[in-house]
Amino acid sequence: DLATISIFTQGSDGFSTDPETGDKFGSSLTSGDFNNDGFDDLIIGTPYEDLGGSNQLVDAGMITILYGSAAGLTEPSTLHQYSPGVGTHSEVGDLFGYSLAVGDINGDTYDDLVVGVPGEGVAKQERAGLVHVIFGSETGLSGIDSTMLHQYTRKIRSKPELDDAFGEAIAVGNLNGDQYDDIVIGVPGETVGWGSRTKYEAGALHIVYGSAEGVSGEGSHWYFQNSPEWPGRAETGDRFASALALGDLDGDGLDDLVVGIPGEDLGNHQNAGQVQIRYNPGGWSQSDTSVQTLYQNARGVKNRVESGDQFGYSLEVVDLIEDDSLDLVIGIPGESISKKMNAGAVAILPGLNGQISTGNDQILYPYQSSISGNSQAEALFGLALTSLNGDLIIGAPGRNISGNSAAGAFYFLSYAG
Repeated sequence: DLATISIFTQGSDGFSTDPETGDKFGSSLTSGDFNNDGFDDLIIGTPYEDLGGSNQLVDAGMITILYGSAAGLTEPSTLHQYSPGVGTHSEVGDLFGYSLAVGDINGDTYDDLVVGVPGEGVAKQERAGLVHVIFGSETGLSGIDSTMLHQYTRKIRSKPELDDAFGEAIAVGNLNGDQYDDIVIGVPGETVGWGSRTKYEAGALHIVYGSAEGVSGEGSHWYFQNSPEWPGRAETGDRFASALALGDLDGDGLDDLVVGIPGEDLGNHQNAGQVQIRYNPGGWSQSDTSVQTLYQNARGVKNRVESGDQFGYSLEVVDLIEDDSLDLVIGIPGESISKKMNAGAVAILPGLNGQISTGNDQILYPYQSSISGNSQAEALFGLALTSLNGDLIIGAPGRNISGNSAAGAFYFLSYAG
């Protein structure tokens, strides 16, 4: 049962920046132990943060770090592309921090942070996108010796193109059973096919493997819905891999991949959204049919299919009820609540018998007795998801705060065993 809930904004005590219209604080969230002190640290993305004082870089983006301690979360600090060692510089529209993920990429026991910058221009292609890998250390995250990945990185297939949005979604986990975590990178703007069969914004994903040296394109894989190794059909506007999550859902010791396809049309319902789970058969270079497909009003999933719901826009895998089975949390930011458009909701599907169960799912949104506040139109509740020590954190970046439109907030949901 839901036990406690708190709401944080940029106006909360200790934060060094103030809420501003359009910041969308809480658009992305993640957590990890970056200084290996035994306490999880919280990362909050504000990709629409303006930087640069009087010569503002609009929507350059930044992240906020709250280190954990025995007393709870400590005072916030920030990182952006002007921070020392991050490896590039802030520009208008970069959207640094749009996506976030955590894992031990180089096997040194410190968690590392992967930051998506989908608005970054690469090789003169605007909004082609890139990813920063910022390594953890005894002092936490500093940006020193960080690595950049993009579609011009050696051995990463395809090439940078206008509006590819490489890095719009990221997930980190262990796909091959070694001691290094691997990175899955979504490219939802990727064009698939050619000639009369060209599908714009069909989407694709890359798998990049970790090593003691960090990460590179060596041995990487590239998948999309028309590829032999992945089921389904690529269609214009699907935006396959707009959201990603990894976790050992079937208990075989290897992480399974969950892919959000929020632009998927279902019948006459445009952008209703769909989620695919590919259970890991022990290798990612082979064709596999062990895929579970989820959408609303099908196979036991609550609520009905509607245009614009964008089911699968965000994803999180976590054991919420401490039963040793991972549960799947799915963001539905376009869900209408009590006629409030795009108020947003979240679906929780429990893990059961080695797969995700659709028989006992739960739908959450503000205004329920367990969640304080009320549903707001355009609040986009569920646009971002993460977990911290087994508790669920939900971003609502469109929520109005103290008269500031779309200043944003996030909800901290603690489940009692």
